[in-house]
This record gives sequence, C-alpha cells and structure tokens, in this order.
Amino acid sequence: MTMRNFKWLKFTLYSLGSLIIIVLLSFFTLTQLISPERYKPLISQLVTQEIGGSLVIGSINWDLWPSIALTAHNISLSNNNQTLTTPLLSASTCEVILQLKPLLHGEIYIDKVIIHNPKLSLITDGTNTNWDFNIPPATQNKSVVLQLSDIKLKNASVEYQDLSEDQHFILSPLNLTLNNGQTGSMRYYTNGNIININQVNYELNKQVSGKLDFNYADLNYSGRIETNNFSLPSFLSGIGLNPIRLFKARPLQDSSFTTDFIGTGHSLNLTNAIYKFGSSTAYFQLKANSLSPFRAQSQLQIDQFDASEFIPLNGYRLEVSNLQSSGTITNQKNLALHQNLQFNQLTLLGYNLHELSSQIASILSNPIKLITLSSTIAQIKASVKAAASDGNKDYHQQSNLGRLSSIMNYKSEIISFSGLNLLGPDLRASGSGNYNLQNKNLDAKINARFVADPNTLTGKVVYPITLSGYKGQNHTIDWNSVNSQVAANLGSSISNTGKAVGNGAKTLGQKISSWF
Repeated sequence: MTMRNFKWLKFTLYSLGSLIIIVLLSFFTLTQLISPERYKPLISQLVTQEIGGSLVIGSINWDLWPSIALTAHNISLSNNNQTLTTPLLSASTCEVILQLKPLLHGEIYIDKVIIHNPKLSLITDGTNTNWDFNIPPATQNKSVVLQLSDIKLKNASVEYQDLSEDQHFILSPLNLTLNNGQTGSMRYYTNGNIININQVNYELNKQVSGKLDFNYADLNYSGRIETNNFSLPSFLSGIGLNPIRLFKARPLQDSSFTTDFIGTGHSLNLTNAIYKFGSSTAYFQLKANSLSPFRAQSQLQIDQFDASEFIPLNGYRLEVSNLQSSGTITNQKNLALHQNLQFNQLTLLGYNLHELSSQIASILSNPIKLITLSSTIAQIKASVKAAASDGNKDYHQQSNLGRLSSIMNYKSEIISFSGLNLLGPDLRASGSGNYNLQNKNLDAKINARFVADPNTLTGKVVYPITLSGYKGQNHTIDWNSVNSQVAANLGSSISNTGKAVGNGAKTLGQKISSWF
C-alpha cells in the first residue's frame, strides 16, 4: 500500500469515528435537553382522560445501549377505588425501544416494548372490584396510532382474589412474547382506546405457541387463539399448577387448541372451540354470564377416547365413542361442575361379557343345576368373580356395554354421579357413587342384571354391587340377595308348574326357599 493510499484510509477512519462521536454526542445532548421526567404528569393525565384510571410512574430515563429506549420504573395502574387499593396492573420496569431512523427525522416509532415483572391483580370483595373503570366520554382529540413489532412480558404473574368467598390463586411465572412476523400487526389508537392485534405470533413460557387475534374497543373484546402442538401437563406444571392424574394422561401430552372468543369486562363466550389430544377431538362451547363469581353454561362433545388412560380400570380398557356433556360451571369458593353426561357407545376390552351372560343363563336354565341350588350359585359366583379379577387382560376379548347416561357433579376434588343408567345387550345397570381424586377412593352402589333374555330367570336376578376403597379395590356382591332372588324365582316357577309336577312341587319350592 502506497503512502497516499494509507493517508486516504486513515482520513476515512478518522471521519467515520468523528461522525459516530458526533451522533452519540447528539443523542446524549438530546437526552439531557429532553428529560422524560417532564412528561410524567402529562402521561398520567392522558391515562385519566382515556380510561379514568390512575397511572403512577416512579421514574423515566433514556437508555442508549444496546438500543435507544425510554425506560419507566415502578409503574402501577389502578381504578381509584377507595376500598380496594391494590393496583390492577404493576411492573418493575417498562422499556420502550424506539426505531433509530424515524428518530433522526424527529418522529417517534416504537419498535419493541419489554415489560419486566408485570402483575395483573384481579381483586373483588363481592361488591367492589379493582378492574372496573369509570371511562370518561370520548373526546375529539387528535388520534395517535402506535405501531409495534414486538411485545415481551418477562416473569409475569396473574392473581385472582375474592375476599368475600376466601378464594385466592396465582399463576406464575408467565413469559409471553408477541411478534408480528411476516403478516401480523399490532396497533393502538389513543383516541378511543382501541387495540388491534391481527395474526400475531405468540409464545408462552417457551411451551405454547401459535397465532393470536385480539380486538378491543369500548370495553368489548373479541378475537381468536390458535396453538401449535404442546404438552398440557408440562404447561400446567410450569405456571405453578399441580395437575391431578386426570390431567397428566398421556394423550394430553400431545395437545392443540383453537377457539374464537368475545366478551366484555363481565362476560366471556367461547365458540368454535376445538381441543385435540392424542387421536381424539373435543368440541366445546362456553357462555359465561358472570366472571366474578364465575358462572357459565357449557357444552362438550368428544368423538372418541380410551377412558383407561385417564382413570384406573383394573387393567381393562374402556373405549368411549361420542361423549356428550352439558351443564353448568361455577366458581364460588371452589370450582364446581354440574353436567348431564351421555356416552353413546362403550366398549370394554379385556373380557367377553356376552360369554359370561350366556354362561349364567345356561346355569340358571339347567333343570339339574336348579335342584342343586348351592352349586348353581357357586358356579355363578365363580363366573362373576373371574370377570372382576386382577391381572393381565386379553384385549382381543371385547364387550359391547351399550349406552350410558348419568348426572355428574364435581366439587372439592370429589366426582359424584347419580342416576346412572347403563343399557347394553348383555348387561343393564343403575346406581350412584363418588370418586375422590386426591386419595383415589371409590364408593359406589350398583344394581346390575345380565340380560340374556329379560323374560327369563337370568334377566330377573339383580346383582347388588358395592365398590369401595382405594381405586375401588374392594368390590363385593350381595350374594345373600342373589341367593334369595334365585330361590324365590325358582319356588314361584316350580309352583306354577303344578300340572306337571303336582302338589309336591310347592313343598319343594318352599323347601328351597327355606335354605336361605
């Protein structure tokens, strides 16, 4: 390199360095001349005019590295309720990162907003809330449109507390990222307090991601949520919830969810909700007329699933087709559900119930075995006991259980059912009971009938069944009742055949009845 070229390179580097220093000094001078602290009262006044709330900002300062940003510290937003003073929103810091090129032309464009430790606190005492704002009438001020490309919430939390019902829960931590991507947009219109979020990419706790639409104006909101595949048990554990076994099932580890939503500050409707888990699809609708306390009507339909993957069934598999549920969901002190359930088809894998029903029918219809009633009952007892035994099951054996309907209630980790009615080609059953999700204790009373032919003795004998204990491992049948029923039916049957048997048949029937 010649001396002349070296001087040219040296001059160029000096010029670039001087330019960078001038730009940095200009920004430094700008930050010194324009103190954002001067605008704190103006910002608070604008918030009061727009939503009727009180915005408190501890301090505001410029940051030049790694990006040009305005950073606000110790922020809180409240509705000025004199009884409930907890702010609705609070955050330790809020970084508003500005685009450099527009700033050089005297214009302000927001590139990103990063909020650290935001907390949403929803507090009510049954009468007052900290989320209701007295929004002033709209003014005709010049509208300012803020366009953003990224929003990040770091280490966020959501708290709900009902002081009148002694309810309190917290979801934490929540880390949410919103990004426009290729086709999305986020806009905020100051005049009218309007928010438009369209086709924006989101990611929650690095576990759930998808697309979000959200539109808000005049306390009304609507939108759509779509998720990619995610694990529901992992997500629930990640936000501080300890899911019960029901929500740890293997199919829920491969989930996806889509729903449209619309509502106000006191209502929420979910429509066209589709939740896919494993190979199953659930269709769901919810209409919540009150959010505090929560009261909603719900409808659910699931195309098919294996119930044994959610609750223990003693080694059997139970395939469910077309589950339909409708009823109410409330949350007053505790979450409570009241649902009408309809299972259109149940198929038990691991046992051939038709074979058992036919076997019992053959035992009861055999005249020789009817005379030796004690051995007849023993044979029936052995057949039924084999069906309820533990151990590996042969899933090639199947039973058509037919349709099942019941009224189900859930509260305080207890599932109770009443009005149970099973209508199958081989078995009919009715009963009630409850299941404790915490200690897995089952208590139920069922009356069952094998229905080879409802008009025969087989279809008349009712088997009173009691299920109790951990996972219902204690299952007993009132065999004294079964014996008495069989004896009474035999005595009556033999008495009615007096023409063939003669008067001795009546004595024989009475003799059989006396055995029990």
